[in-house]
Amino acid sequence: MSSSTPGLYGLMARFPDADGLLAAARDWPGDRGRLRAYTPFPVPGLDEALGLRPDGLGWWALAGALFGGLSGLGIQWYSAVIDYPINVGGRPPFSLPAFLPITVILTLFWGGAATVLGFFLGNRLPRLHHPVFGVPGFDDASRDGFFLLVRAGGAELDAEGTRARLEALGAESVQEVAA
Repeated sequence: MSSSTPGLYGLMARFPDADGLLAAARDWPGDRGRLRAYTPFPVPGLDEALGLRPDGLGWWALAGALFGGLSGLGIQWYSAVIDYPINVGGRPPFSLPAFLPITVILTLFWGGAATVLGFFLGNRLPRLHHPVFGVPGFDDASRDGFFLLVRAGGAELDAEGTRARLEALGAESVQEVAA
């Protein structure tokens, strides 16, 4: 059993189609935390096959929207009731219909801003370089390529055994990814 060579990020296997990639991810015998898939379009069931948990993007949007709506309403309430109350025609100082447009606008703005921030943080962007970008033919992942990466992940990676497993699962080609 040979161990991974120094500077090896992992092994990248190319599959002929989405079904082959999905079957390989489902049948992978090892640790699923080491697997990453790259496809030109979403493949139904691939998240479950890779063992990925749902992202928290909806919670980011909710937190931003609540912050925006409550801060907009709070600022208007403070300015109209506490800081500078004006009695005009016997109206109440806090009139919700008058404060709704700004509250809705700030809710939408901060919800969208938090969603963009959560997207960038969740995807660890901006990432200007990743080791898989150096793999010959990886640019096909945005057109018609289906790739499965088995990362070394700090532990020893049996390169020959992993290569043989990937080829047995139907990979067209298997390439080493330098760190």
